[in-house]
Amino acid sequence: MSDTVKYTTDYNLIKYPSGHLQWGDGVNGNFDIIDSALADHAAALAALEVEQVGTVFEHVAWTVRGALSAGDVSGWVPLLRASVPILVGAAVKTPSTLNAIDIDILWGDGTSWTSLLTTNITIDINEYASWEAATPAVLIGDSIPSQTLLRINVDDEGTNAEDLVVTFLLSRPIGGA
Repeated sequence: MSDTVKYTTDYNLIKYPSGHLQWGDGVNGNFDIIDSALADHAAALAALEVEQVGTVFEHVAWTVRGALSAGDVSGWVPLLRASVPILVGAAVKTPSTLNAIDIDILWGDGTSWTSLLTTNITIDINEYASWEAATPAVLIGDSIPSQTLLRINVDDEGTNAEDLVVTFLLSRPIGGA
């Protein structure tokens, strides 16, 4: 089975107070400029005791090609800064024909893992996506600590299901002076 991990960061900077640097639409997606600006506020952001003047949204997607199998099926993604989970979802190209697909997202240090979900992501029988599930996924709602790893675990691979994509949206504040 071949798998890939796609890690992208989508920046959406909003509600800057007067006197602060105003970011235009052209900056969204310009990671070098934004990461440089964030580095200038690293100590304040680490303390999380700053006025929130914007939000960074980060999107993580895992792609597992071919027939699904149970277990830790894809690469691990580093999360460098503390973030809050917002939204999760999953889809398959070929749905399961006999039982539902059950997926967990976990964070940890590589040896110890904690689930981000109180109810796992489910793709029901003969369905293509988790938003069609009878029971939706439920996030823990707690902040994920900085310098941690993220991974997916397929608890039940279904029957004959193929080509899984799991998507995860997080947010974190951008501090002010």
